[in-house]
Amino acid sequence: MSHDKVLPIRSLIFLDQQGIQEAGDEIVVPQSVMTSWMDLFPPGTPMLARITNMETDMSRVACIGSSDSSEYVYAPNWIMEHIGCSEEPLIYLAPYLEEIPRATKLNVRQLGDEDHECDLRGAFERFLDRFHVMESGTTLCVPLEELGGYEILAYVESVEPAGLVKLGGEVQIEFLENAEPSTQSFEEAVAVNTVTEEQTAAVNTVTEEQPVVLTAEEQRAKMREYWMKRGEALMKNLNTTT
Repeated sequence: MSHDKVLPIRSLIFLDQQGIQEAGDEIVVPQSVMTSWMDLFPPGTPMLARITNMETDMSRVACIGSSDSSEYVYAPNWIMEHIGCSEEPLIYLAPYLEEIPRATKLNVRQLGDEDHECDLRGAFERFLDRFHVMESGTTLCVPLEELGGYEILAYVESVEPAGLVKLGGEVQIEFLENAEPSTQSFEEAVAVNTVTEEQTAAVNTVTEEQPVVLTAEEQRAKMREYWMKRGEALMKNLNTTT
């Protein structure tokens, strides 16, 4: 008997339940799923599920926190963004029963050049208490209580000893330095852009025939750029509101 399900997914903001946290990795599933999966997990262990967006084939492992009478899966916005959700797509929900090693080290990079005079490490450790598992390539909005809840973007570049680890014990957190800012002058930048524009047609022709394959570092850079722009837009909206 297969326990896998195909269900629609929505953000947690549509659900009115006590104790549900947007900042965490817990999801809410239909009561029928909770009931049929209960015996799959040993007592005292978290009920984990892999959520796969059927449109993008992107997936994430999350913890089932509670159930609801509706036939929706409710998830934090950050999970929906990581699997490429737009509106309310169908997702493939499967119990995650594989053994997960305990985390020994997280390599984290703060996105942005802000220098916050606060206990960044302590804030990140407290934030991790809300998570059961962590995967490489996760971008998180970490609140800084000392700054009134101001959020910073942090990118979990890698986790050890595997790409997916379980949390809950002592783990070493290493904050990676941001890349050095560019020293390119304005004149040099203009010259480079001019050359690029002159060769646009040729480049486009080659690109159509031979698609560019991004390296892992280039993919991470694009993700960091996306989250930085998203953070700037969020701050702009907040400033406009206030």
